[in-house]
Amino acid sequence: MIELPMVVQKRQHVLPLLAAIYLALAALTCTNASPRATMLASNSARTTFSDPVDFIGVSFKAGNPLQPHDTLRDTLTSSLDEEALEKDLELLKRTPPDIPLRIVGFTDSKECLNQACLELSLRRARYVNDWLVNRGIPKLRLSEPHGFGATRPIDDNETERGRTRNRRAYISYD
Repeated sequence: MIELPMVVQKRQHVLPLLAAIYLALAALTCTNASPRATMLASNSARTTFSDPVDFIGVSFKAGNPLQPHDTLRDTLTSSLDEEALEKDLELLKRTPPDIPLRIVGFTDSKECLNQACLELSLRRARYVNDWLVNRGIPKLRLSEPHGFGATRPIDDNETERGRTRNRRAYISYD
């Protein structure tokens, strides 16, 4: 058995407390959006979309993307979405590679029906996935993109604002 110095022996009860405080602070850091994500979200009057809260995600114009080669400007709702995608790219580059991630896509309930919604949401997920891969993210880093159609709205589909928020794609834990 290793004999600890008297100073350490007397303060040994403090170590678990310090570890608990450190873990609590780390948990708070992980559950709060980054300052840039908060700024982008507040500027665009929308919230962060994703499970890993620091990833922002993007909103799409209704029915878009039409083709895989459509430009961001033609496809996304605003330049803030382009900034968000750039931010997500930089954050993804710093995310440990052993954390399984995938891109998920969604639609609103008015722009399509049933299978067409699933196909459009998958097209959105693939669009973001391909954009990230074309900018240096290894293809194997992300699991196969997934589309959920209109099954998981985050806002009311009866308003244009709500529908815009529901037409989204983001980086999600796999």
